[in-house]
Amino acid sequence: MTYDQGLWVLTAHPDTLLLSESAPEWLVEECRALGIVEAAGPGAWKLTAAGFAERKRLLQEPTS
Repeated sequence: MTYDQGLWVLTAHPDTLLLSESAPEWLVEECRALGIVEAAGPGAWKLTAAGFAERKRLLQEPTS
């Protein structure tokens, strides 16, 4: 997962898993190809189970 992908994954709402809608199309397509996001309506995306696991992993990693 790239830095940009990780940042977008971290924007997911903790309850709904909906992502920020301000992501550029290239980022959406990269994440969709990885299977970590899925469509949640017109212009809306949410994390898949794999995306949720990645979000959890990113939140647990030490920052230093």
